[in-house]
Amino acid sequence: MPEIRPRHLLVLLVLFSTALAGLAQRTTRTDPTDLAHPFNTPSPVSTPATDEQFAQWREQAKAALFLSKDMPPVAARDFGSFTPLPGVIAHRVTYGTQFGMRVPAIVYRPDHVGAKLPAIVVVAGHGGSKSTWYEVYAGLLYASAGAVVVTYDPIGEEERNSQHLVDARAHDTVLPGLNSPARMGGLMIGDVIDAVSYAASLPEVDSKRIAVIGYSMGSFHAALAAGLDPRIRALVLSGGGDLDGNGGSWDTSSKIMCQGGPYQALSFLPDKSAILYALHQRTGETLVLNGLEDNLVTVPHHGDSFFVDLNARVSALAGPTAPKIEYRFYPGVGHRPSWVNRDAAAWLNERLHFPRWQNISLDSLGETTASEWAAATGAHINHGFESDKSEGGIRALGHGFPAPTRAQLQVVPEGEWLTHQDLYIWQSWAKRALLAEGLPADPPEPAPPRASTTGDPNVQPTKSIAVAGHSYFRLRIGTASKDPHPVHIDLSRHHVLQRCQEISNAIQNHSLSRIYDNVGSCRGANRLRRLAKRSTAGRFAAEDQL
Repeated sequence: MPEIRPRHLLVLLVLFSTALAGLAQRTTRTDPTDLAHPFNTPSPVSTPATDEQFAQWREQAKAALFLSKDMPPVAARDFGSFTPLPGVIAHRVTYGTQFGMRVPAIVYRPDHVGAKLPAIVVVAGHGGSKSTWYEVYAGLLYASAGAVVVTYDPIGEEERNSQHLVDARAHDTVLPGLNSPARMGGLMIGDVIDAVSYAASLPEVDSKRIAVIGYSMGSFHAALAAGLDPRIRALVLSGGGDLDGNGGSWDTSSKIMCQGGPYQALSFLPDKSAILYALHQRTGETLVLNGLEDNLVTVPHHGDSFFVDLNARVSALAGPTAPKIEYRFYPGVGHRPSWVNRDAAAWLNERLHFPRWQNISLDSLGETTASEWAAATGAHINHGFESDKSEGGIRALGHGFPAPTRAQLQVVPEGEWLTHQDLYIWQSWAKRALLAEGLPADPPEPAPPRASTTGDPNVQPTKSIAVAGHSYFRLRIGTASKDPHPVHIDLSRHHVLQRCQEISNAIQNHSLSRIYDNVGSCRGANRLRRLAKRSTAGRFAAEDQL
């Protein structure tokens, strides 16, 4: 019989203790049907995890989401700037992401840079992009406070969409391959990290004062990015932030590619929600802002008790010195990005120390109701979120901001984009991802964007068509009172976005009254036809020459 030495006993004891710790983290509750503690979430661990364990979890999570240890080089390129607001400059830039592709972004910053500045990365919800109202407003608000604000197009939206569509949601298209959802989620989480890398690369940015704010789907991507990237020091989440356990609402999301699949890929973690937050809370802080009538979040069991329990598990893992997740619920409020309100602004100011807000009262900045601002400026609120309970009812901090046009917010010049669109669009990424899976590079076409009319039956978008290699958008215009004979116009969408912006905004919102308002007094759309024809240099479908 071999001799058992004390050294061997010590090794066995360490291994046994490690195994017990792992089992403790996997311990399930006695009653997983308890609504206060749903989804069979583990009980709190008795001792904090080690630095080595946290490092291992972070690397394992990155690998599960196909995020390289060496993130893509920033390789930023500037396409010029404009001044959307006195004291604020907006830069049109692109920077690197997976597979050598590029991310178009509008970066807002104060016009005079003295000491180092904080930076904020804005992560859009489903259908959102850099021209969605809350991205624009956040950029103007926080840049006017003295921060660098990065807003970008998610994959499949706007300049990362083959037709420059907004609210297109092309990234929801299900790709074949077991790992394709994890890859898609990894790309979108990686885009957040890439934006942080871009911000940190700017000489005027203080790399220790970088925040990320995310809404809805963006809250999911932002929360995971914050767990995987310790450079993110402050995190504000709205319309989400309620990461739960295996089999929970995020695992079972109908959005398989961007939410459900990626979160399921992390199910190997003993308590994934607590671990992801603990990874962030060890070096940063989190604020979650949700509405009590947000059916996507708080109903039926992601309310106060959910976050009390989550905080207990996070504290057990990260240790008692780690800050708790702060959270607030607003009565009578539904799904909305509350990180432009006074509460979020004050919280961020306390942590990022905005240079232009250090000697003022935030109350002096006034407030703006989102729906009124959008109506007055033409800013775009995605269909279905215009109500007072949702985005339209937000009372955002600040007053008197203009809204840049879609043309101003287009980063890559038309000719260059058409030549190099392979660097931007969802289809190109999908082909590369399928090849990485060992599958034919033949992704399905994204489903057409969901109907987004505002209830005005006089303006009806129909299918896109292709003529002479160009993509056209067919619009039916006609009313009994103004034009008894409907007119069909086929416009090159991208060209209209560049040359005829106000009409384009009206088309995007399918608002007949705004189309007429923007072209002045016209009958039968005659002036609209002349202006559209002039702006597109006669590039109409042959069958519809006007």
